[in-house]
Amino acid sequence: GTMLLSGPVMKELQLDEYGNIVTSKGGENKRAASGNEDRGLVVASIVRTVIEDEPYLIFGGRLLNNDVAFVDGLKQVLYGAMAGEDGSAAGTATIFLRNLRVSTNVIDEAGKRAVGTVVSLPVERAVLRDGKVYRAQATVVGRRFFTAYRPLVDVLGDRAGILYVGVPEDTYRAPQRVVAQGLR
Repeated sequence: GTMLLSGPVMKELQLDEYGNIVTSKGGENKRAASGNEDRGLVVASIVRTVIEDEPYLIFGGRLLNNDVAFVDGLKQVLYGAMAGEDGSAAGTATIFLRNLRVSTNVIDEAGKRAVGTVVSLPVERAVLRDGKVYRAQATVVGRRFFTAYRPLVDVLGDRAGILYVGVPEDTYRAPQRVVAQGLR
């Protein structure tokens, strides 16, 4: 399941240097709090085992904050080698801790991963407040996408974050334009 670790727990586990997210303000990100997010979002599992007749619980987890391998792997599984009309990646994936992007392959205007930005208010309300899957066309860092957002529920049943996947509209509009031009 998913776990949300507090800042002090992140520090105690010596994960604070890996999981710290600097939030950014401005543009679509006016609602972001200034500063740092010190909590961590972890995908974890617990396995019961017996060693020499003694029961043990073995805990394992993966910190998702700043984990580009996770979102890039997800993108590869979902979209493979597909590319957009302009040669860019065909799809994107993001992990949000609550409403804050903590791991992503969405690229911002500066050419960097858009970590530290927040999800739009309609998505936040639908997914985090209401617990619904949100599917719509949306502008993601200045580009139109077909998107889907799903709540990430922690082991206590609380909505701890959001999983986002999206495909640029132009990836699917280009074949339509080619067919339309061929019919003229």
